[in-house]
Amino acid sequence: MKKSMLAACVAIVFVSLMACGGTPPPAVQAEAPAATATAGNPSAGEARRIGVLLPSASGLAEGSYLPALVQGELWENFHRFSGMFVLDRLNLERTLLEIEMGLRPEEYLGRLGEIEHLDYILTGSIIRTGESYALNFVVSETGRGGRGGVGISAASFFETITEADMRNFSGKRRASLQLLDGMGVELTAATRQELSNARSRQAIDARLALARGVTAQSGGSMANALFYYSQAAVLDPTLEEASGRSMSVVSSSVATPHMSSSILRTIQAHDERMREQSEWRSVVNRARAFYAQNLPYEFAFSSRFREGPINFQRHTVDLIIDASLNPTPAWNTIHNLQRGLATARQGDRSWNFNLNDMLPRNLDVVMAVSNDRDIVLAQARHRFTNINDGRALTATITFQNVRIHDATGSLNFQVISINGIPAQTAVETGFIQISHR
Repeated sequence: MKKSMLAACVAIVFVSLMACGGTPPPAVQAEAPAATATAGNPSAGEARRIGVLLPSASGLAEGSYLPALVQGELWENFHRFSGMFVLDRLNLERTLLEIEMGLRPEEYLGRLGEIEHLDYILTGSIIRTGESYALNFVVSETGRGGRGGVGISAASFFETITEADMRNFSGKRRASLQLLDGMGVELTAATRQELSNARSRQAIDARLALARGVTAQSGGSMANALFYYSQAAVLDPTLEEASGRSMSVVSSSVATPHMSSSILRTIQAHDERMREQSEWRSVVNRARAFYAQNLPYEFAFSSRFREGPINFQRHTVDLIIDASLNPTPAWNTIHNLQRGLATARQGDRSWNFNLNDMLPRNLDVVMAVSNDRDIVLAQARHRFTNINDGRALTATITFQNVRIHDATGSLNFQVISINGIPAQTAVETGFIQISHR
């Protein structure tokens, strides 16, 4: 209830900052600081600080993850390209719950700016009409430290985008670009190009998973939240928010036991326990299916080789390289998912399912070495065993009987397949990451 009241208050703040008509007012620009290489610091080298609120929504299904998805994209682009301090979403949510309800919009902005030392607040709305979305965003001053006036617009964006633009993130990225421009942030040509393009399929899937996790956590579904956070971390290990949020879910679950033994004897408690078990069982099944296709590992190999035994009669030599199977940062969220399940189980033996063996037990790697004429000189195979515990595994891979007279020019070592999947397909589909040193 408190979260829904909070969302309503945030929506009122945004609506009150807009003109009474159906379109946003022209930006009332405060005196803009000169744009510099450090994104226009206002004074004495102090970076500007901004918070990105969850946009209000209309025309979306109840419990839609779209507001969290849009908020996350705006947050990420400001974090990466603005040079400002951007308050992380988890701390912002905690602060919003502490602010008194019933404040006037300008008081609300001022209070938020005061608590978190924010110079600006980004608010907005998403309105779905048929197959299009009206996106409306405003960056407003908080008046912190006597700079400018509370509620004065520093930048704004209003555009109706298509379903396709929403799905491929190009509409949300255009909004980021226009808002950054409006705030006087200097952007490189490469940044402008990036924000003018859609995201890749895997990057989109990772951010969809993160948004679904945020929405599930807000709705109280901790099992689903943990699964989606672990999914996001595997699809894009750079999404540090996924790991941080999964830890917050586990910490909250540990700190807040489910029910006392006396309450568990009631029918209501029993039904709730069965619902929770069913939810976790579903999450475990989905996790198994997901991690069978998306391994939280990177296969790395060295291009530096050393010579093994020489066969003088056949004029061949063995070539040896080092390789390793390294867990990605996504393992942190997987451990949190496992801890969350252990906490929810509470020693109940009827919970006869777990996540201990959710990955393939073995990983088979096939590699080849070729010469400067692209002639394959030899292939090699290696099997990594017991890959379920998240430990780094090392190996030496030997290419046997390489003909010395064919080993001309520079030698090229490459991965042919992993678990029977062609290497290029394995990387493009997110099955595993591959790198060489």
